Amino acid sequence: MGVSNTPTRARQKAIVDIMNKGETSPTAIVKLLKEEYGIVTTRQTVHRDIADGVMPITEDVIEEHKDLMLDNIDELLKVAYDKGVRGDNKSMQTYGKLLKVRAEVLGKIVEIQQDMNRAERPIHKISIGKFPKAEKKESKKDE
Repeated sequence: MGVSNTPTRARQKAIVDIMNKGETSPTAIVKLLKEEYGIVTTRQTVHRDIADGVMPITEDVIEEHKDLMLDNIDELLKVAYDKGVRGDNKSMQTYGKLLKVRAEVLGKIVEIQQDMNRAERPIHKISIGKFPKAEKKESKKDE
C-alpha cells in the first residue's frame, strides 16, 4: 500500500473530523481516511498524530471548540430551565450546575487565549528599575 503525500495538516484535520464523529481506533481511522477523504496513510502515522495531540492549538481551533461547547451547554440549559419552570427541582439544580460549568469553560478558554498571546510575544528589552553603574577598575600591568 502506497502512502500519499497528503499534507500533514490536511491529514490531521481529517483525523479530528473522524474522531469528532466518535471513531477513535487508529485502524478504523485509517480505513475512513481512505474511504471518505482519499487519504492513504498508515496506522502508525494515525497513532502518532493522535498521541501528539493531532493538531496544534490555534486561535481558530479554540474558537471552534468554544462555540461547540457553549452551544451544547446552552441547549442543556434550555432543557433544564424548561423542566425547572414546570416545577422539577432536580432540573433547577442541574441548571445551576450547568451555569457553573459554562462559566468554568469560558474562564479556561480565556486563560488559554491569554497563555497563547503571552507565548506569541517575545520579551525584549525589559528592565525593572535602574541598572547599577559598573565601576571601572584600572588594571595594573605586569612589568
